[in-house]
Amino acid sequence: MNLKNSRFEWMCKTNESTGQKFLRIFAQWACIIFGLLTIFFMWYIPFLIITIICAAVWITLFRNRNTEYEFDYFSGDLTIFKISNGTRRKKKFSCTLDNIDYIRKGLDDHTSVKKFYFDPEAVYTMQVNNSDGKSVLLIETDERFVQILDQERKLRK
Repeated sequence: MNLKNSRFEWMCKTNESTGQKFLRIFAQWACIIFGLLTIFFMWYIPFLIITIICAAVWITLFRNRNTEYEFDYFSGDLTIFKISNGTRRKKKFSCTLDNIDYIRKGLDDHTSVKKFYFDPEAVYTMQVNNSDGKSVLLIETDERFVQILDQERKLRK
């Protein structure tokens, strides 16, 4: 069966950790408390600065509480999207099958990598030679994609 010219998608999902949830709720309440203190103390500047910082932390953590990576393979093209909270979809990486140097199971010792995984047991290391130069990706992959790379002799064991 020739999977090279097919189309399929796979996803890896995560929810916010307990530490992130605690920090988000803490920043939310700090923002409310320091906002009220700013109003009561006639726009006292240090309270206003703390309120703005807490609001920025709270909004950032709130917007990124559920993160997914969607991997889309279509006729030799691989595209990776980051989806935050199921609403915002942003293209993070794309390459063709010809640009992939190799893929292997497990983590490699590279200093600059792009991480697109959440489960360290299911991670693959993939090296891509794009127009941007060589990139090393850590991804969670689908078995069909591994089969395609095995057919193309790019799978290292």
